[in-house]
Amino acid sequence: MPDSWIALSDHAAPIGDVDPADILPRGSLVLEMSMPVTGPVVLLDHTQIGARSGREIGLSLFHDPVRGLILLQRQGKRLLRHILPDALEAQNGLARMIYQWDALMRCWSLSVDMLDGRPPRVTTGSDPMVWTMADLVGLCASGLRHPAVLWFGVTMRADMPAPQPWIGQRTPIDTPRGPVPAGLLRAGDLVSTLDAGPRPLRAVHTLQVPGRGAFAPVLLRAPYFGQTQDLLVSSEQAIGLQGTSVEYLYGEDRVLAAAGHMADGIAAFVDNRRAVLSGVTLDFGTSALMTADGCILMARADPDSALPARLLHRFEVTPLLAMQARSGLRPVA
Repeated sequence: MPDSWIALSDHAAPIGDVDPADILPRGSLVLEMSMPVTGPVVLLDHTQIGARSGREIGLSLFHDPVRGLILLQRQGKRLLRHILPDALEAQNGLARMIYQWDALMRCWSLSVDMLDGRPPRVTTGSDPMVWTMADLVGLCASGLRHPAVLWFGVTMRADMPAPQPWIGQRTPIDTPRGPVPAGLLRAGDLVSTLDAGPRPLRAVHTLQVPGRGAFAPVLLRAPYFGQTQDLLVSSEQAIGLQGTSVEYLYGEDRVLAAAGHMADGIAAFVDNRRAVLSGVTLDFGTSALMTADGCILMARADPDSALPARLLHRFEVTPLLAMQARSGLRPVA
């Protein structure tokens, strides 16, 4: 639980096993928005009766071109106003706001990151408000938001859960008994791998993640990666590439590339259609290559384990996409 989301926008129930009456003494509210945002606007606004206190509580986020980004919290008669001057810029792209609080350390911070490589802007303060799990779930389920706000969510972490590799629940994973949807696999099940034959799964992890902004998944289109049906994977999911173009460019029989780096708008594209997604990670204990309807996927790897093939950098994928577009040599897996 500490490493996952506990509530996400457009999701009416808490994520994971949480007690709605529990108070969250520390955590983070994360919000992503599509830029530019111009003029004075209300980005987020929510009011409800507190599940534990019985008092009116609220949270509002405003953008003012003169004052900056303003986060307003209300609990009964108590009012807190957090201001981050000059927070948003009139440029295209994504912006991420993170409001962190820690009641035990009696501190809070409000930051905005333009996700363009520059350091985020941050303001800090003391004596934050605390929220119950039920109040935070209510905020995510029904908070009114500006169209520029792509999603928001709450985590127990001090920052936010990082995007990670996952595959869709319906991904047909090849096993000795035939294709099985990834969401139906369990620990101990045998899965066919390219590098070591049938191997038992050590664990199967299901996770709920945002489906937009920096967390948007990638749709691998059939038949460009060897499959007969489209496959939904996370942008960080490594896929195996092989064939004449791979051998010519990299001098290797097979390489790996993040799905997000292969999103050329033809063979694969970023899919923003779903607000919340349920993904699966398959854990063999070490890295492994498995197949799903002919598409090669790398299973979850321990950070210290060796990769089964070289993982390409983004700049290395560009010539492969260009060569495939010119020659029409598909599929690439």
